[in-house]
Amino acid sequence: MNSYSVRVQVVLWYEVKVQARNRNDAISHAENLSPAHIQSAGEPVESETGLADPESVRLIERA
Repeated sequence: MNSYSVRVQVVLWYEVKVQARNRNDAISHAENLSPAHIQSAGEPVESETGLADPESVRLIERA
């Protein structure tokens, strides 16, 4: 059996608090936060695996 390296996406969901005038404004503000801010100020709530990148698949040569 061969070994392969494959890039796989993992989606991490965070809950963040934002100031907003309405629901749509809250969504817009949250989407404009930097990943670093979301990770430092947010609370992780869920993770899920995403898609594998078919272009990233590489055979690992045996040594």
